[in-house]
Amino acid sequence: MKKFVFSLEKVLNVKQQMLEVKKNEILQLQMKIQEVEKEEENIKLEFHEYDKQMKSELERGTSPQNVMTYKVYFNSLIRREKELAKEKEFYKELVRQQQEELVKLKSEISGLEKLKEKQRAEYDKSLRKAQERDIEEYINQISAAHQ
Repeated sequence: MKKFVFSLEKVLNVKQQMLEVKKNEILQLQMKIQEVEKEEENIKLEFHEYDKQMKSELERGTSPQNVMTYKVYFNSLIRREKELAKEKEFYKELVRQQQEELVKLKSEISGLEKLKEKQRAEYDKSLRKAQERDIEEYINQISAAHQ
């Protein structure tokens, strides 16, 4: 009897490769989210640092132009923080979409693996039957030769 061959093996392999690619894409997106979060934290630290600096200058007495410069800079930090928040949400949405695709791929792979197991079980069953038939024929030949 010929060797077991799963007819959809190539499809299964492609799906498994796609799964690995999806996992890597998700990891890269999660790294981008972490980078954005780090940048957000840096902006908050910078904001607090300049806020302390401005308060110190106000206590010593500073010009309105200096206060205006700080306010303009604070506004740019706030604007950048909002941009980063949008960017982070964008990446989180991409991760969510990729995870949905990942679940779908895992389901497809699982279905193919179950089909492969079922076909393998059927193959093994028919192989056992063929072996039993061959043994019976051999026994019958031996019995017929001795009579």
